[in-house]
Amino acid sequence: MLLEFKQAVFLGLLQGLTEFLPVSSSGHLVLAQTLLKDFSQPGVLFDVVLHAGTALAVVIFFKDKLRHLSKQLLFWVVIATIPAGLVGLFFSSAVEKLFGDVSLVGLALILTGVVNLLTDQIKPGKMSLKNRSAFLIGLAQAVAIIPGIS
Repeated sequence: MLLEFKQAVFLGLLQGLTEFLPVSSSGHLVLAQTLLKDFSQPGVLFDVVLHAGTALAVVIFFKDKLRHLSKQLLFWVVIATIPAGLVGLFFSSAVEKLFGDVSLVGLALILTGVVNLLTDQIKPGKMSLKNRSAFLIGLAQAVAIIPGIS
């Protein structure tokens, strides 16, 4: 059955509201989709489109600041993108199955909540960004592909 317009609007609003909070927007989308009557989609395509819309909005909003980023910072962004890109390229079918497992999403949301509580206890120190730390950030982003992990 085709995705109804109201469902698309609802899920788009949910994505927009949760993307910038310390919660998993993907996890919330999975849970919301299970609550929608007669909801069906081809794989995770709709979720990817919602995330792409969010990314486009961020790029448009910050376009002036993005133009002035240093080449080094842009290089680190590329390095940080590599792990998630590799996961998407080589493990897409396994990742797609995770989006259908509501129990896993619930556990991942709880894990994210615990990690958020624990990180509130850590006092920030000075940290300098380097190639290695950019790659580690990318690894964390690759793990965050799991719905419910943020």
